[in-house]
Amino acid sequence: MKKLLSFLLPLFFVQVIFAQGIQFDTVGTNWSAIFNQAQREQKLIFVVAYSTSCHNCQEMQEKVYPATPVGTVFNTKYINVKIDVDQASATEFSLKYGIIAYPSYLFLNDKGEQVHRAMGNMSIEKFIEMGENSSSPTSQYFPLKKRFSNGDRSADLLKKLTFMAKNLENKGLLDSVHIAYLDTQENWLTKDNMDIIRIGLKSIEQKTFPFLIQQKKAFIDTFGAAKIHNQIEEVVLNSLSISAYDYSKRDFDMALAKAYALKYLPADLFSQYWLLFNVNQHMRKNEEDAFISSAIRYFDEYPCYNEFLYNNIALSFYEKTKEKEHLDKALNWALKAISIKDIFPFNDTTAALYFKLKNKEKALEYALKAINQAKESGYDASETISLLKKIEAL
Repeated sequence: MKKLLSFLLPLFFVQVIFAQGIQFDTVGTNWSAIFNQAQREQKLIFVVAYSTSCHNCQEMQEKVYPATPVGTVFNTKYINVKIDVDQASATEFSLKYGIIAYPSYLFLNDKGEQVHRAMGNMSIEKFIEMGENSSSPTSQYFPLKKRFSNGDRSADLLKKLTFMAKNLENKGLLDSVHIAYLDTQENWLTKDNMDIIRIGLKSIEQKTFPFLIQQKKAFIDTFGAAKIHNQIEEVVLNSLSISAYDYSKRDFDMALAKAYALKYLPADLFSQYWLLFNVNQHMRKNEEDAFISSAIRYFDEYPCYNEFLYNNIALSFYEKTKEKEHLDKALNWALKAISIKDIFPFNDTTAALYFKLKNKEKALEYALKAINQAKESGYDASETISLLKKIEAL
């Protein structure tokens, strides 16, 4: 029996280790020892660069790194290091590897050279996928990028680089590789290819923009109406803003913006987004009457799937008008925002509108709901608490 127990104990010990998720070296200062270990064990070094003030970093720490399947992959394949970029000791590392977003994930060889890199919040499944693939040169960002620079235009390489460039927010590389990939494809309407079109779409001048507009139904069927309409809205407004901004005057040249919009937008989209562009301009310039009338016209004439647009315009109406008719419309928009995404800022706006409309019961309901959501999500609810006191005094 004693021999049996002594045999089982090491197995139990191993299971406990792997049940703890990723085992990190949290010091990360003795790099020579880490490089020697990587060379000795013939492993890559996986580095998490995080900030204590980063919400996504905290979420990964709580939900992903401790997961047993994640630990199984990363403890087997890599030497794992975690670096708090807020510490003075991490300054040299951050500068050397250009850490500007958190969390950043670096895969280093035993010489300290980057072979792969990624960043951001991920699901357990996506994180495991990254861990499984990142030890192979055929899935590593830097070797793939070098192959692309050397003239490799194989579809598989271009597809992988597109998603990596998107994750790393490398706009220059993304612009090049996603178009090069699409040039290898006869059918742009596969799900993967439509996804790549969406990933690379930043301007109405790109050749993928008219294709998306012409095939909008197929994109909506695949990704949903909200995603497609909101992306078109974002791309159009950003394109107009960039094309028409006069840096010498620190203002927009509206004649130039209109000419640009007419050049690249079909008539129906021009009518819709030229109006929305003007809504934004009137709001920015505090042209209250023009802003209110154009905003009402926009929401009356066109469908909207953007909860933030609904909320922002509703909040501006709360701040700029006392007319009941206008406030009723704003309240309707605020409620539509909540119907899309039920979060603190939208309930806060709704509470304020009900207060201004002197509906004490509803104002209390939404103010209390907003305060509870703020406690759960980390928002500052001090203004909502002040509003609550005013509501109670009605």
